[in-house]
Amino acid sequence: MPGVRVQDTGRARRRLWLRITLAALLVSLAGLVVAALAFTSQARATLRQVDEQASLSARMRDLEGMQLALADAESAQRAWLMTDDAAWLASYRAAIHRLPVLLGALDGAADAMSSGTAAAQARQAVADKLAELADGVQLQGAGRHDQALALLAGGEGRDAAARARRAVGDVLDSVRAEHDAAGARIASGVARIQRLQWVAVASLCGFILLALAQALLTLAARTRFEAVLRASEQRHRSLVEDQSELVSLAREDGTLVYVNPAYARVFGRTPEGLVGTSLYDLVEPSELDAVRQQVAAVMRTGRERQGENRNLGPDGAEHWIAWTNKRRQEPEGALLHSVGRDVTERKRTDRALRASQAFLHRTSEVAGIGGWELDLRSGAITWSEQVCRILEVDAAFARSRDEALASYEPEARETLRRAMDDCVERGVPWDLELPRETATHRRIWVRTVGSLELEHGQPRRIVGALQDVTERKLLEQRLADSERFLRQVTDHLPMRIACFDAHSRYRFINEAHCRRYGRPREEILGHARAEFSGGSGDAAIEPHVQAVLRGQPQEFEYDETLQGRTRRLHTQLIPDVGEDGRVRGYYATSIDITERVASERQLRELTQIAELSPDFILQATRQGEIEYLNPALRRAMGIAPGASLAGLRTEDLGTADANARHVGEVQPALRARGSWRGETTLKLAGGRIAPVSHLAIAHRGEDGRVERLSAVMSDISGAVAARDALTLQSAMLQSVIEALPALVAVVGADGRYRVVNSAFQRWAGLPRSDLLGRRVAEVVGPVLYAACEPRIARALVGETVSLESVDPSQRLRDLAITCIPLRIDGAIDGYVVVGQLLPRPGDAPGPLPALARRDALTGLLDRRGLDEWLDTHHGAAQAGSLALLRVGLDGFRPVNAVFGHPAGDRVLSEFGRRLQAIVRPGDAVARVGGDEFVLALSGVRERAHAQALARKAIAAAAQPFEVDALTIRIGASVGVAWGIAPDGGAAPELLAQAAERLREAKTQGRGSLA
Repeated sequence: MPGVRVQDTGRARRRLWLRITLAALLVSLAGLVVAALAFTSQARATLRQVDEQASLSARMRDLEGMQLALADAESAQRAWLMTDDAAWLASYRAAIHRLPVLLGALDGAADAMSSGTAAAQARQAVADKLAELADGVQLQGAGRHDQALALLAGGEGRDAAARARRAVGDVLDSVRAEHDAAGARIASGVARIQRLQWVAVASLCGFILLALAQALLTLAARTRFEAVLRASEQRHRSLVEDQSELVSLAREDGTLVYVNPAYARVFGRTPEGLVGTSLYDLVEPSELDAVRQQVAAVMRTGRERQGENRNLGPDGAEHWIAWTNKRRQEPEGALLHSVGRDVTERKRTDRALRASQAFLHRTSEVAGIGGWELDLRSGAITWSEQVCRILEVDAAFARSRDEALASYEPEARETLRRAMDDCVERGVPWDLELPRETATHRRIWVRTVGSLELEHGQPRRIVGALQDVTERKLLEQRLADSERFLRQVTDHLPMRIACFDAHSRYRFINEAHCRRYGRPREEILGHARAEFSGGSGDAAIEPHVQAVLRGQPQEFEYDETLQGRTRRLHTQLIPDVGEDGRVRGYYATSIDITERVASERQLRELTQIAELSPDFILQATRQGEIEYLNPALRRAMGIAPGASLAGLRTEDLGTADANARHVGEVQPALRARGSWRGETTLKLAGGRIAPVSHLAIAHRGEDGRVERLSAVMSDISGAVAARDALTLQSAMLQSVIEALPALVAVVGADGRYRVVNSAFQRWAGLPRSDLLGRRVAEVVGPVLYAACEPRIARALVGETVSLESVDPSQRLRDLAITCIPLRIDGAIDGYVVVGQLLPRPGDAPGPLPALARRDALTGLLDRRGLDEWLDTHHGAAQAGSLALLRVGLDGFRPVNAVFGHPAGDRVLSEFGRRLQAIVRPGDAVARVGGDEFVLALSGVRERAHAQALARKAIAAAAQPFEVDALTIRIGASVGVAWGIAPDGGAAPELLAQAAERLREAKTQGRGSLA
């Protein structure tokens, strides 16, 4: 930096002025000393202000970096949660790691400000936001993606971010105000220094003028003045060189004549190494022309100019410098005086902030998110460009709250209006997904989010975001439809289908698994198979599970025992391999092959039976050519075991009558039904004609045509003679038991009726066809059977037993029963029941009431039978609860009108059987009207259990009814009454309640439940 040169004009010409100049010199010297002292004091004060400003600048950069780090952390986490890209998680962590270092700026800010309250609030707000971001990361890491997104998009997350930014912004504003104040004080100090400099220069000029006039007399004064001036210049140089700003002097061509140490440090050089070089060598080439033009303009006009440009250090690193350039006139010519401030960090911060803002803008465009703001004073709405694109309007579209609400569908419009009112009145934010129309009348789904902003404690505006979620909504609908379709398909497949995770926990199951375990789907998902299997099959399955988890598909068979039933299963395990090649779990399909295995075993046994059977077995083609004769038939026909059967036909074995019957009766039956059973005659070796029991079976191909015939025949010569004798005996025995007034029935060892007489039919109230083959417990009812069962067991071991009044209800005390063992060839094959009706004291003579009141058409309980059941279960249900389901058929009356009453009767009978199939053995089913039924359930602890059975009844009615060639479809509605078991007269009330519920269900429509 050039110094100030003092020229000596020579010796004083007149001594007259010596005294005058001496006095003036003393005055000038005094002024110069005062100015120098003031100059020194002010310079020190200015240096302190410069240091303070530099410290505040550093704090400002840290606070700005803190804001940027918070924005980076939030943006990176948002991008990570939305895209599931781990790269964003790295950006998030980098931002989080910067924040603890930057938080030191708050402590510095608290020291710099008069009060540390704002800094403490900022630190707490930043800590809250960091905790909220950490919670989001933990939720995502725990696999709770939806909760992490909800936390990020929720009002608390936005409020925390706003509080943090606002708190840090308040501290930054305070520091910036202090920085500006320090700058103002520096400027004021520099102005004072300049004024002092001018005072010193003025004094010096007076001194020089006087010294020029009296050089010889003022030589000593000149020497002292030059010493003071050098000291002042040194202090001024020290002031310039110690400050952080970059200071340089350069000629118009760019040659540097002076740089301060700060200037040299920025460019990694020494001041001496830079002097003499060109300042243009340090400018980034792309900005060289602009710098030359600015320098030329300053030198040409002399006006101060400011600008920023990039400069290059020796290592190629960029440095952004904010320059203040002005022309300085020196004795040796005009110089460019430049003062610069390194703003590289600010530029980087600005660039990062712009990049973050651009990223947020791109993210909002990719996610289809736009912002909006509603001014509560004017009612005007401001939309971002993204919102305009979503709603297909241009930026000039006039907007108001009513216009914006009008584009929503009516129900959505009211929902949003209520949400906005709640937001304004109570500050409640909203997050809704609603349908609306665009300007082109295209229906879309949008997610709208809004929250309230206050000014001075009063509602000022509502700000929010709008996102087009139409595609996701459509995808969700398609996914739901696809999942429902997949569920319907898999639930109706005859196999078990499941998906397991790597820990063998169920992730998906079809309905077959629910039936397998007897549990609803919700109780099975998320649990392991071992929790339900009871250990059955675990040892056989586990090695295959370990193999499939290693990526090896498995196929095997094993036995499984559940609920007392052992089934053979054919199972396939398929590994579920992720994109990273790791096995995430496996898929399992199981087919119950119990029947197939049994069939294969039976086929093997049948083959052995055919070979070893004494019956005659043959197989022939459709044309009657015999292909197989079992050994017994070969022996009977006199054909050697290995002899060929070529040329032998079925008509060669039968008599003329049998062949004629085969053509006229057997072949039509085989074509129509596939089988025929009867008796024919067979020609055996030696011309013997033997009567045989003949079973003919037709085997059909894939086209439905008969391809082969099989026949099983037994020689019944002895049986025919015995049958004739037995027929005579049976007719005689039947006549005897029919004539007996007692109740007579024959029950086999299997507990089913074989023979009943007319008296027993009248007592049971059922026709003979409905009694034969049915179990005793089904006919007499559970209460009477439970009382009789010990006696029946004694009869089955050979003891004749009798009993009276066995029913605890005492309704049948006038019936005496005798059970006689039935012996056939010395073995007990059941028992014979003989019942005598005993007169009841005080009763008028007449027929005994039936033990069970039955509906003649369906065989179910009638209304009286239902009342008796309720009376019978009164004592047993006291500790439990009773449910009555009144079932009414929907659309049944047209069945009688269109198809006739016989078809309607068959539908009612079939529906009654379906109802019996869905209730427990101890429950009751009654027909109480033409098309109304009642299900009486005891021990029902929850209404949901009764409702589940009601849905089963509705499903049973929805299944089609096959009546001959007709397919009839009806439905059913159910009314459910549930409560504590009736005592006394409560049963009619419960029945009336069920009837009322049925009427409510009928009003709701077909297939309803009330």
